[in-house]
Amino acid sequence: MSPDGRRLALPTFSERYDALGGYLGDSTLLVDLHTGATSDLLLDQDAGECAVVTWTDARTVLASCSRHADVADPDSDAADLLATWWAEVTLDGDVRVLDAPGGAGTAATSGGRTVVVLPAGEGGGVVVKPWQPGTGPGPVAVSLDGPRVALAVHAAGAGRVAVQLGIAPEDPAPVELWLLDATTGGTVLVGPAGDGPRALAVTAALVAP
Repeated sequence: MSPDGRRLALPTFSERYDALGGYLGDSTLLVDLHTGATSDLLLDQDAGECAVVTWTDARTVLASCSRHADVADPDSDAADLLATWWAEVTLDGDVRVLDAPGGAGTAATSGGRTVVVLPAGEGGGVVVKPWQPGTGPGPVAVSLDGPRVALAVHAAGAGRVAVQLGIAPEDPAPVELWLLDATTGGTVLVGPAGDGPRALAVTAALVAP
């Protein structure tokens, strides 16, 4: 939902083509919650696919984009990841492609601030960075090492995110729930992984502002 509570951006997996039959990519459906009006927003770039990860303001969405070797079937196991990038897309369809590494991540926005969560590297773990509009992710604010993979990110106040982390990329359950602060660098483990009575198996989370 947009920060002003007016619009939703929903993936449709509806393929779009130009007048000559050229593939334009999947569209994202914008829904105006005040009027009920809907419109399409095209995110995909040349030979790549993009998905909305958050709104950065009331008229701009942030998309995480990637390009695979097998663009005909980017979800196949054989599709090698060639490149990742970010794109800021306005409701008018203006696209700003940001040549910043780590586009294969996710993000959340709260209190006018956007925070992105990215894989730390081949060894596992995640890093949290503040988003710099028009530029890309800023310096690392929080880092968690170990065999962890981000499953979901929820806004938890300005500069803070609640992140569900699987403890092993091969088997993302059980999970840990962390509160990470991109302003102070603070980390709080809210719920531990494990098989005991406090073990988490979170499929959704609601974080109060």
